Amino acid sequence: MSLRQKTISGVYWAGAAQLVQFTSQFIVTAMLARLLRPSDFGIVAMANVFINLAASLNDQGWGSAIIQHPEASDEHCSSVFWLNVTFSLACMGLLVVLSPVVSSFYGQPELETVLSVLTISFGFDAFVIVQRAINMKRLNYKLLARIDIAAGTVGGIAGIVCALCGFGIWSLVIQLVAYKCIAAILLWSMTQWKPSFYFSAAKIKDLFSFSLYMSGNVICNVVVSNIDFLLIGKLLGAEALGFYTLAFKLMMMPVRNISWIVSKVMFPAFSAIQTNIVKVRAGYLAMVRMVALSAFPVVGCIFVVAPEFVNVVVGSQWQSSIILIRILCVLSLFKSISILAGNIALSQGRADVQLKIAIINIIVVAGSIVAGVPWGIIGAVVSFTIANLIWLPAMTAWVHRMIHLASSDYFGSLYRQGIYMLGLVVTASAVKAFIAMPDPVALIVVPGIGCAVYGGLVYCFEWGFIQSLLKTRPDTDQLKGESAS
Repeated sequence: MSLRQKTISGVYWAGAAQLVQFTSQFIVTAMLARLLRPSDFGIVAMANVFINLAASLNDQGWGSAIIQHPEASDEHCSSVFWLNVTFSLACMGLLVVLSPVVSSFYGQPELETVLSVLTISFGFDAFVIVQRAINMKRLNYKLLARIDIAAGTVGGIAGIVCALCGFGIWSLVIQLVAYKCIAAILLWSMTQWKPSFYFSAAKIKDLFSFSLYMSGNVICNVVVSNIDFLLIGKLLGAEALGFYTLAFKLMMMPVRNISWIVSKVMFPAFSAIQTNIVKVRAGYLAMVRMVALSAFPVVGCIFVVAPEFVNVVVGSQWQSSIILIRILCVLSLFKSISILAGNIALSQGRADVQLKIAIINIIVVAGSIVAGVPWGIIGAVVSFTIANLIWLPAMTAWVHRMIHLASSDYFGSLYRQGIYMLGLVVTASAVKAFIAMPDPVALIVVPGIGCAVYGGLVYCFEWGFIQSLLKTRPDTDQLKGESAS
């Protein structure tokens, strides 16, 4: 199978997994939002800040180093496995010890126990980081999709059942731990590779150069992805963080998932052809165009029907999240396509550039949140959005120089998608304004009409591109550097 075919297959299966996971997550989040308080979501979000940071320390970029290294052997993989397991146990113990400090920091006594229990979740991850990297390197997303779907379903059911039984905040905790546990068991049992009792400092050193920058990059990216939750929770409290968490999940996660589907397939695929800049550039532009076609209508629909969505799906107690969702719609347009730029740097072995970008991201996010906090949660989110609208175009231009991509070519591949989305928003808003209908009906009819307009425009002007992306097989390059079997 050619690299193009493997990449398309990877996108398909990664997409299938993400679609099912998002649907499951959507249903679970909606049900839990009706059964739990906003502050419950806020407290778990506080704990997840430190869980995610510990998980990034545990990974340290070794999985990405295995994917990027053209000759990663069984000895490399086993050495990384035992290093990760050892480090994971240390991180789990440290988090349990520090949980009273974290609880005191936020002023939430319940957080101490929640954080201690959640440490189990990244402990499961440590045992399958290498297995996941091997499957990603082979673009074996069909297996990963099946595992993620099964684990997501079990975790979701566990969370809903616990909520109905009156477990409260622990429903959110059990949902996450169950998901991680099932995913680890399935990935371990369904991956042919198993670690041997072997560890070599020399093999670790082989991967260290890339992993060093990648580790810093992973940690910085986790910090930048969680510092908004950290600061909002500390400065504005658990309830405000709960509203922000729900808005983030309902708005940013669908769009991020679309980009992530393509992004996690891009890195191993582009790493295999990293010396052919022309092919990398052409493939990247096609991926950006495809993500925009998929993500922009999601953003447009949510922006228009945000009030109906909140009232019907999660309940009136979440009214304060409506304005946050709409603000994040603007940010998500840029985030959805800028996420892909980081994979260009990684595929070219320039994890150092990605690290510099991540450090700047931390400064931008932290500074903007703190600047907006005096005006409450809305001020913080507006400030955060404005800062990113300035920074993200500059960041993508920086990365594009690596593959000699002109800004005119980049934005030239995107402007039509923006026009299609504008057509969707104008049409859907007009229907909503001039035709009175109950919220449940509007939630179905308004996006349906908007998407029909969007789909018609895409069919008229983009169908040739979609067909070429799915059917054309112009190259026969084989993936290089098969990972250890």
